Amino acid sequence: MQEIILILVLASATIAATYIGALLGLAVTGCLMFLKYVPEWTWTVVLLAMTVATVRGLRYERGIIIAGSRTVKLCTVGFGVP
Repeated sequence: MQEIILILVLASATIAATYIGALLGLAVTGCLMFLKYVPEWTWTVVLLAMTVATVRGLRYERGIIIAGSRTVKLCTVGFGVP
């Protein structure tokens, strides 16, 4: 009797795992189809924005580490940070 229950549980688990895998595959395919319609220059803009954010963060952090809050205010004036 226990073997029959074990077989049914394993069969149900296999079907459930296959169903969840199919749903995840469908979701990934949908995301990849969406990315196909994004213009190619968008990735350049994203990279530029990330570079600018990194430079701002490093300038702000370097000001704190080197000379305290007065230097932070002097370093970040050009970046629009009060």
